[in-house]
Amino acid sequence: MLADGYYLSTYFSISDINNVISTCVRHDQNMALWKKKNNEVELIHYWELERYTGEKHQLRSFYSTEQAIDVINQLLSEYNITFDDVEKVWGTLGIEKNVGDTKIENLDKRFTLHSYEHLYSCLLYEKKIFDQDTIVALAVDGGPDGECDMGMYNRYLYIASVSTRGNILGYEPVASPALIWLSTKNIVGLEEGTLMALGSACSAEYYGFENKFEYIYSYEDYVKEKKKLSLLIEHIMSVDLNSDYVKYYDNKFSEYENRVSMLVKIVTRYSLETLENNIDIIKNKYSLDLGQCYLALSGGFALNCPINSMLVKRFKKKLLAPPCVNDTGISLGLGLLKFYIADKDFTFSLKNAYWGKECSDEEVRNVIESSEFEKFIFDVKRGTPTNVVDDILTGPVVWVNGKAEIGPRALGARSILGDPRFNKTKDVLNEIKQRQWWRPVAPIVIEEKVNEWFEESYETKFMLNTFIAKKDKSKYIPAICHLDSSARVQTLSREDNNLLYDVLVKFNEITNIPMICNTSLNDCGEPIVNNTSEALNFALKKNINIVYINGWRIYLHNHEKYEKKDCYLRNISIFANDEQLLIVEEKIKNCLKILTQGELHHVLCNQFLYKKYSLANQNQIEKLKKILNKVVGVYEGEI
Repeated sequence: MLADGYYLSTYFSISDINNVISTCVRHDQNMALWKKKNNEVELIHYWELERYTGEKHQLRSFYSTEQAIDVINQLLSEYNITFDDVEKVWGTLGIEKNVGDTKIENLDKRFTLHSYEHLYSCLLYEKKIFDQDTIVALAVDGGPDGECDMGMYNRYLYIASVSTRGNILGYEPVASPALIWLSTKNIVGLEEGTLMALGSACSAEYYGFENKFEYIYSYEDYVKEKKKLSLLIEHIMSVDLNSDYVKYYDNKFSEYENRVSMLVKIVTRYSLETLENNIDIIKNKYSLDLGQCYLALSGGFALNCPINSMLVKRFKKKLLAPPCVNDTGISLGLGLLKFYIADKDFTFSLKNAYWGKECSDEEVRNVIESSEFEKFIFDVKRGTPTNVVDDILTGPVVWVNGKAEIGPRALGARSILGDPRFNKTKDVLNEIKQRQWWRPVAPIVIEEKVNEWFEESYETKFMLNTFIAKKDKSKYIPAICHLDSSARVQTLSREDNNLLYDVLVKFNEITNIPMICNTSLNDCGEPIVNNTSEALNFALKKNINIVYINGWRIYLHNHEKYEKKDCYLRNISIFANDEQLLIVEEKIKNCLKILTQGELHHVLCNQFLYKKYSLANQNQIEKLKKILNKVVGVYEGEI
């Protein structure tokens, strides 16, 4: 049994070389602070490191253990505790503390710790459902990291479980299409979210693909299927668009966009087939009535809203998935896994998405009165829902409210809000965000009214489902609809966010539309805004007049005199100093006398190699060379 007190689960990486060259061992690094009292577990705070450093997806490792602990203490300081006050620290080699009695030795060794962390983030974030119902849970990430287990060397990359009334009936290997999406992104140069949007926005389809993808359970499977994908992409990018294989060419889009859209539709069909096959195998093995089960999803692929919605139709109409469903949720899953190992009867509820940094009224006051911003502040007053709606009807507003949401999507705490009734809103928001013209923006919808506006809809608090707007309604909300009338919906209740809920109610009273446009408060390539200074910087450089922070209406002027055009400098830096840079550069130079660039990259992405063999020792590097030539073979250049 764990003692009462504070606990930390972490998803960081510590490596001097990775700090300098920013090779991706772990991305979207994060940390969770927990408090345990008797059998009650409470999440106190959740930190996503990118929001404090400004490095999107936070690939860069800490340079040293000392630097990591210094940053942890800086983050913990707002709770008047330090690293030394925490009972246990889990998750990161070099800073783990007192982990002996919560080891995971009894878990099925076929699967990686990374997979278990994803799995438990969706299984247990609402523990009451886990304790009372039957859940089919799938963790379908891109693949495990190499920090704490064998990473891509593992036999199985992905995991599923079936649980009923608080008991795990079994763990199963499953397939994931996530690596195919990752390769598609890398080859065509568009992010997964952009690919998904383009697939539904453009009507073009290709009917000549006969060499079907096989299911991917392991890295070896992926290497084979990646070759097929490369051939498919090469063919689609060169096929005659007037051939019989090409249908529904869309003149609203460029030739390249038509070709990419054709590719994405093929990958989407394969993805749905993969997940459906996983579910069918599990259903048959455990003799399940899916209509009596919940579906739980985690891993980066679970950000694919259309496929989530297609899958959940076979289950109880609610998807179990936390807002931090990708690697931003690893600390959540690790903490819940550890508490479960220690005491299966513990209680926990995530409740909502708002566990990040809080913008306090004191912070707001200090920033707007500072010499940096005071000359740009025309007026400050307490806003009302009517004020907010009047401003939204005029143009987009910056909206910051309380604690930041966790995960990759803005959920009404760090957002830009707009009027969904006009396509112009979408155009303006896409210009602000530097996105393609056809990218839609998501709606935040009054939860109890979502069924009136969207087909087969239900509660979806974390924007992880796509619904089709009803035919008689879609014409009233063009800004939030994809070209196929679908929308990536977030539902909101008063309990979730009462300040924003009151705005939605007032907007509905005035316009008869129970929703508003919502897009994340960040510039292209920038993490979501975290604090007051960053919000004001964003509004000033984007020429937005109105900023709401915790209900305060801040009217800005003199935008033309604001000289900063870049992302606002965040308050934590983990870059190596000049002396450290010289040491690491010398180490890299010596490594490259023996290893190729690809081999060095492979070692750095597999920390069980990097931790065991010293890259400062020539004999050790030569041993690594032999291991890579003998064991890795096909892996080089693939990771």
